[in-house]
Amino acid sequence: MSREETLMQLIKLKYRSLRNFSIEANIPNSTLSSMFKKGLGGTSFDTVLKVCSLLGCDPYMLSGEQSHISAEDHHFFSRYLKMDQSSKELVKLVTEHQLSALQVKEEAPLSREIAFPIESTLSMKTIRVYLNSASAGFGEYLEDSDYEDVPFDQNIPASADFGITIHGDSMTPRICDGDVVWVRQQDSVEENQIGVFVLNGDALCKKLISKGGSFFLRSLNEKYKDIAITEYDTLKVIGRVIDSTPFPAF
Repeated sequence: MSREETLMQLIKLKYRSLRNFSIEANIPNSTLSSMFKKGLGGTSFDTVLKVCSLLGCDPYMLSGEQSHISAEDHHFFSRYLKMDQSSKELVKLVTEHQLSALQVKEEAPLSREIAFPIESTLSMKTIRVYLNSASAGFGEYLEDSDYEDVPFDQNIPASADFGITIHGDSMTPRICDGDVVWVRQQDSVEENQIGVFVLNGDALCKKLISKGGSFFLRSLNEKYKDIAITEYDTLKVIGRVIDSTPFPAF
């Protein structure tokens, strides 16, 4: 397991998601995403130290290209270091007892052959959630945005191609600030459908409506005015919003 994979497992063990850790650590999500994409070698030493400090792991244990200690081991060891001396002695006593029992079991002759069932390895299906909404166009929107791959669960529509986090209250009460809209990627949406659009370089989640032969993007929050689409505007459709949920915890 690489050292980046070890850190990511630790983050998910303690904070459930990279997004939660980014908020707790006050480190920009883009900085963390870059660290895991480009590797620890391309990240400032101060940032790596801060991440390791919050996760309770020794940065020198990650100095090699591959880490032979799992994230669970790091997590256990960080909690062990916080124990008082009597608790540490108890852990040592239990450990020695278990190791002695294991040694006896390994040395004992087997009276019969035991067949162990082979467990099938199931690959977990994931879906990509884009974390910001600033973009210059459709291709750049998907490529330049920070994202997380989250496990599918029963709350995510099976027909969704990806999710996008929503910032602001323009689509309340149906879609709240911080929610994820689950999007089916397509080139157009029908009138009165909610979609994700890029209008003159700005990514927007709105309802498409028509009035008097003209088209508008409408917010569900009545305090926001309709946005007229004119012949001078550049509009691209990213996809249709199928559903929305709070940001998935995993």
